[in-house]
Amino acid sequence: MIGFITSLIYTIFFFFSGMLLIFRKVKPNHIYGFRVSKFVFKSDDIWYEVNTKGGIHSIIIGFVLLVITLLALVYINDSMMQVIFLFITLFITILGPIFSLIITYNLAHRLAKEKGLK
Repeated sequence: MIGFITSLIYTIFFFFSGMLLIFRKVKPNHIYGFRVSKFVFKSDDIWYEVNTKGGIHSIIIGFVLLVITLLALVYINDSMMQVIFLFITLFITILGPIFSLIITYNLAHRLAKEKGLK
């Protein structure tokens, strides 16, 4: 049960946080969004481009977690499988955002260079 519940919570989190970013509902701020470089605050265009890309990554992570959630639901009574799904979920929720941060960081710097801010 623990694998299912954990995976479900992270799935919902990644989907909703990604949707807000994709639809550009988050204005530049220091609390929410991909604040990977000082350049995201120097241009609204860079902020929205980087956060849209990061939002897409969040949705992809959420989709992968949804698949894990559904698999965990199939094995709801198997405690060993639930532990395995828990570790898979934690692995994805750690590595997915790390890869996304690397990609959005590079995007922010490339856009800053194109705009002459770097």
